[in-house]
This record gives sequence, structure tokens and C-alpha cells, in this order.
Amino acid sequence: MSEPDQQPRVPRPRKPVLERPWWRTPFQYLLRVRPRQRQLRGSLVHRLLGSRLFEPSLWVPGRESLASGVAIGVFFGMLPLIGLQILLSAVLCYFMRANIAAAAFATLVSNPFTAPGLIWMQLKLGHWLAPAFAAVDNTHYEGTARFLATYGKPLLVGSLASGALGALVAYPLTLAVWSWGGRIVRRHKALRAARLKAAQTHGRRDPAGTPTGTP
Repeated sequence: MSEPDQQPRVPRPRKPVLERPWWRTPFQYLLRVRPRQRQLRGSLVHRLLGSRLFEPSLWVPGRESLASGVAIGVFFGMLPLIGLQILLSAVLCYFMRANIAAAAFATLVSNPFTAPGLIWMQLKLGHWLAPAFAAVDNTHYEGTARFLATYGKPLLVGSLASGALGALVAYPLTLAVWSWGGRIVRRHKALRAARLKAAQTHGRRDPAGTPTGTP
């Protein structure tokens, strides 16, 4: 018996390769640490905040959302609200459609290494902006309560002023860095594509410079 004629295999069409956005490379860590929808869907946070919680601007870095998130994080990071800075910045990001992960990282502008210098600067700024709130030693309290009673008002004024100034600087600076980074990455991709094309063209030629396959 003759074997049945075998149909020639038709190669499957290749799926088009979609170019990844340029920002995915420098912001890979932010993309990894962001909560997944399957983790948040049906949770208490989802029931309280609704479907707006899954808006891409809150989780996926974008030019405007990232700049807004950094500005919000810097503002709250300058405030002496230890333990509440990330929470408050995330709440404001939710209402302003800013990037939550960027805001959380931007709050780290104040940390155990920078906090002493920031507090000293904010006290000086508070005294300069509001001389009526000059520090007055209060002997009715001890420890942290005494510090807040003595320096609380100038510290509040200085921290609000420095936070607002930091946010005003952080927003346009982030926009500029985003544009600059996009140009650098696109230029790098263009150079890599040109080198790959040149290498492929060179590989199709023999050592004498004659194209392969020429008699």
C-alpha cells in the first residue's frame, strides 16, 4: 500500500513583536513591587475604594502620573509624620490619579540619615518665616512631648514650607528626567538596531567583499 500523501507543513505566522515602552527597563523594580489586581480584587481595600483602585495611572509609570507621585511623596516625606507618610501619600495619589509606588519611594527623602539635617533646616526656616512662633522651653513636659511643645510650631511651619517647595521642584524635575531618559533609551535602541543591521549585512558577504551566492 502506498503511503498517503503527506500535506506540507504550513509555517505558522509569527506574532508581531511589540516594542516595549522605554520606561519598563528603568522602572522594572516599581513594576515588580506593585500589587497585582488578583491580590487586590475582592479585598477590603477594593470594597472600600471601588474599581478606581485598578486605574493604570495608579500603578503603571507614566509621565504625568509619575511626576505627580514623586511630588506628592516629597511633600509628605518632608512632614514630621513618621509612620503616616506613605499612607497619606497613597491616599492623595488615589484622588489625584498619581503613581502610588513613586510616591511611596519619594517619601524616603526623609530617612534616619537625612532626618536630623532636615529637622534642623525646617526649624530655622520656621523661625525665619514665622518669628512669632519662636521656640519657648516648656518645662511641663518631658522627652518628645517637651520637644514638640517647644519646637512644634516652627517645625510645622518649616516642614510645610519645605514640603511645598520640594514638591514644586520635584514635579518639573521628574518631567525633565522622564523626557531625557526617553531620548537616551530611544537613541540607544536606534544605535543597537543600526549595529545589528550592519552586522547582518557584513555576515552575508564573503571575505573578499562579494555578496554570498554570487558566481
